[in-house]
Amino acid sequence: MKTTLELMRELQKVSNKSKVKFSWDFEKELKSLMNQVEIAVKKHIIPNYKVEYTSYSNSSMKIKINDTDKSISKLITCNFTYNKTDERYWYVDPQLLSSELSKKIKVHGIGKFPILEKERIVDTFIKTLLAVIEEY
Repeated sequence: MKTTLELMRELQKVSNKSKVKFSWDFEKELKSLMNQVEIAVKKHIIPNYKVEYTSYSNSSMKIKINDTDKSISKLITCNFTYNKTDERYWYVDPQLLSSELSKKIKVHGIGKFPILEKERIVDTFIKTLLAVIEEY
């Protein structure tokens, strides 16, 4: 029979921390995700609304919509945020910031996703973006 001291030493050896770390290139996967988002925006947003401009950078983009027919005038900034821990475990947290003339900036969090689930991220992102655009 093991003594309490031996059992405690065995428990100390077993770690409950997650050992799932990725050794791949996070920045490369993020750029790939941004390319898919750019394609989805061109497919779903640009044909349906009067988009003045779109600007894409490393992990963010801006969309300026000025559709007088639908009375929509917004600047939407889309940020794919992450911190060191998220980068280590490959999570990304998309956020939308919408600003209108004489209104406060609204932050719309989409949720934290594993970066390898790109199709799910893009689908959720586009649905949320359409909801933000149509919001009054």
